[in-house]
Amino acid sequence: MGRPRSEAVATLLRYVHARMKSHPRLWSTYHALVIEPRRRKSVEVLRRGRRTGEIRTDLDLDLMHDLFVGPMLVRTVVRPEGDLPEELAAQIVDVVLAGLRPAQ
Repeated sequence: MGRPRSEAVATLLRYVHARMKSHPRLWSTYHALVIEPRRRKSVEVLRRGRRTGEIRTDLDLDLMHDLFVGPMLVRTVVRPEGDLPEELAAQIVDVVLAGLRPAQ
């Protein structure tokens, strides 16, 4: 079962996403305060993994970030009835990292 905080965040994201076109300032503010800072941190972690040889160097960093975030957005926005189990993020990371690691 998902955590209460996850559900509150999911509800807020669905609300803001639904009003993206009709209230562009709301979306812009949410993007600037919530989405973009997290994206920057994520890309920096991926960049560090690339420098240390843990992640392939031939892939676009923004695409890599989207591969991690996309499944959570689908579960939150497209399938709001879907569960957000606590272990979902770890499962996504495990699956995506398997594809991002350099060939052995």
